[in-house]
Amino acid sequence: MELFTVYGLYLSDFEVLTPLETELVVFVTISCLGLGLGPALWHLRGLGRLLGARGSDETVVQVREAKDVLRSVKVALMGVVEFVGEQYLRKARLDTWPNVGDCVRVLGGWGEDASAP
Repeated sequence: MELFTVYGLYLSDFEVLTPLETELVVFVTISCLGLGLGPALWHLRGLGRLLGARGSDETVVQVREAKDVLRSVKVALMGVVEFVGEQYLRKARLDTWPNVGDCVRVLGGWGEDASAP
């Protein structure tokens, strides 16, 4: 069985799903397909930004709260993958999934908002 994702047109239509719900769908799909650290990490960062995380200061309340939510999402998703079975567990490659700390270590933080001209 071949799995693939249609990425773009439908996921950018926010009439049905909110931006946060859309990013959750994308992150979950990318992670479960075992696409590796790169794509999943960028979408993990996007989720964090939608939850209010900015910059690289780990002591900011919004960053800590976003990281807690993201850890919970990852733990829940890993539980689902493990429940589905061994074949899917191999496909998802849990060992390649990013951790919230990777957003700072690898990407340099959660990003900043563009300053007004």
